[in-house]
Amino acid sequence: MPNYYNPYGAAYGPQAQPYYTPMPYNPAMSAQERIANLQQQMTPPAQPMPPQGGPVINARAVTGYEEANAAQIPLDGSMNIFTDLGHKQIYIKQFDNNNGTANLHVFRLVEAPAPAETPQPAPVEFVPRGEFDELKQRVEELFNKPAESKKGGSGK
Repeated sequence: MPNYYNPYGAAYGPQAQPYYTPMPYNPAMSAQERIANLQQQMTPPAQPMPPQGGPVINARAVTGYEEANAAQIPLDGSMNIFTDLGHKQIYIKQFDNNNGTANLHVFRLVEAPAPAETPQPAPVEFVPRGEFDELKQRVEELFNKPAESKKGGSGK
């Protein structure tokens, strides 16, 4: 098929790629369906969205406080984390826009002491019911005895 002249400047022919692929006419399709198919073909492919500018955290390992303090950090206020596994510390360095300095915070791992053993209370021993009843009866006798002696003394 030869190329034909297009007054609008776009090439037309087998080597040209049209913006949309023409669909063959189908009389069974309604006009709305044909328009929907045509619009679907004419939409350009979606462009990938650029990443959003959220908070950025940079992390790297250091050998000590001096190295973390001397490390250069970006001036955009993003957080920089420096791990010092040898000293069990983490350093966080961040540029402060208010006063133009870099703040360096140190976090140390503090190991909790082992819990001390609490002394176990002595096991509770119970009195057999028979012994308890005997003691109860003796206590009652002792309480009742003085009352009887007072009654007897007042009757003379």
